Amino acid sequence: MHKTLYDLMSRSLRTAAGVLALVAVLFTALGVFMPGTADAHAQMVQAVPAADSRLETGPSSVTLKFNEAIEEQLYNINVLNAKGAKLGSAGARVTENGTVLRLELKQKPGEGVYTVSYSVISADGHPVEGAYVFTVGDPPATEDVPKFPIEGHELHEGDHAGHVNQQVSWDMDLQQYVQFAVRIAYYIALLILSGWVLWNAVLPIGSQDLQTSLKDGMLLAQRAQLLLLLLYIFVHAWNLVGQQGLNQWSRLFTQTDVGLSWMVSLVWSFVGFVILGRNRMMDIVWVMVLLSAKAMTGHAAGFDPQWLTVSLNYAHLLASAVWVGGVTLLLVQWRKLGEVKEAYVSAVSRGALWSIVALIATGILSTFVFLPRIDYLLYTQWGEFLILKTVLVLTVLVVGAYLRNRIKKGKALSELLKLDAGLMAAILVIVGIFTYISPLPANEPLYFHEMGETQHGTVRISPNVPGVNTFTVKVFLPENRGEPKQVLLRMHPLDRPETGAITVPVKAFKDEDFDAFTGFEKYAYKVEGPYLPFAGKWLVELRVLDPEDNEKVYKTEMRIY
Repeated sequence: MHKTLYDLMSRSLRTAAGVLALVAVLFTALGVFMPGTADAHAQMVQAVPAADSRLETGPSSVTLKFNEAIEEQLYNINVLNAKGAKLGSAGARVTENGTVLRLELKQKPGEGVYTVSYSVISADGHPVEGAYVFTVGDPPATEDVPKFPIEGHELHEGDHAGHVNQQVSWDMDLQQYVQFAVRIAYYIALLILSGWVLWNAVLPIGSQDLQTSLKDGMLLAQRAQLLLLLLYIFVHAWNLVGQQGLNQWSRLFTQTDVGLSWMVSLVWSFVGFVILGRNRMMDIVWVMVLLSAKAMTGHAAGFDPQWLTVSLNYAHLLASAVWVGGVTLLLVQWRKLGEVKEAYVSAVSRGALWSIVALIATGILSTFVFLPRIDYLLYTQWGEFLILKTVLVLTVLVVGAYLRNRIKKGKALSELLKLDAGLMAAILVIVGIFTYISPLPANEPLYFHEMGETQHGTVRISPNVPGVNTFTVKVFLPENRGEPKQVLLRMHPLDRPETGAITVPVKAFKDEDFDAFTGFEKYAYKVEGPYLPFAGKWLVELRVLDPEDNEKVYKTEMRIY
């Protein structure tokens, strides 16, 4: 028995080393092939007061609107003065189906520069944090953006409506590498253990030697899954709440969906050491519950309708467990199968084929649920990873078909089985990465500025999302020439040319920004309104008619999601 366990552990270590090497190769390739970034899943799309706004009187509250639901029991929002002191508040609450966070202030802030700092957790369990500045009245010129740590991060110039980035490239810090490595390792351990339990419940018993090896392997897989689950929970919980205190940690594990899901997974993993291997039906139920807890988190929790997204996620996990568990079971127990080898290979081959079919079907359906349009696959790393995963899955289908053909001819399978396992490992690495980055591209405020010999033009659109935005136009004309006769801002929906251009009715306002140019006079215009009604590709056109009737046209293209 000890020799069997030793052999099993030796093979497991060799397999783990191969997977780690594959991870390194994939990270190298992906760092070159896909060097961009993908943003956290919830994004702050509107703030009242708005970032960089100047108010005559202080607001009685601060309202932040996000593009998707946030956890209603775990958030942090503060308003700080120029010295870093928090203003007194009458409490904060989440409203409008979890998409709006509102902080009531005990008293309106007086003249000065203030910073809004916030940190929330999106419904799919990802941290989102940021800060921005607004001004009340006309404070002294020496009072500038505060330079002090804000709730665990440093505020830098231009830091508005921030969010946590998940970057898959060589620019990642150690914490991000650890996060992705732990996610990949836990995901593999979960699927291997779940798959082994399912296959052991339906496959023939076999020899005593095989039974002993399977029992030892199951115990080793349980221990690995539990250890990696603990590490997974700690790493991601630290990323969500960090050093915010025991109260926040307690709320995370007892009042949030992601924390409760972790607790169910942890408790049920311990239960597995007591009940697994005693009753085949109970073993299957144990797997169903464990996978259900995992299916409730991730992208499935952040999209509607949740009954559909969670169901698809669960089916995807179950199919993955059947495939991964079957392939690894054959690989590890190949020499001990003996007289049941043919039955094992035939059953796993059929199961793997239908699992791949189910993976493709649920993956396609999930993609259509997550993305407004299929071409969004081209705009994010999530889409690029999904395309790469699809290519590998199709390769697995080809290898699987060849394997089944070899089975019928009774020929050797070990080398092809190793190839299938290698492709499987590559897919699992990709899944472990792309399940933590957002399927949706992130919108960024537009800042467009064009210099000229006799005129400069600037257009700013914030937050630059479908719906209500703030449009700011600045025109710089030579001194003493006078103000423009006409300033016209028009938005052309390039994806819908039949709609026609939308005129944005900007109006003159007093701009306090220090963005003057020597020898030029600045004229500023602004309006807030729903002049970008839908997502798509837009042509931003600014037409300026100067006092001498000379017209200058500025154009830039952008895409909002």
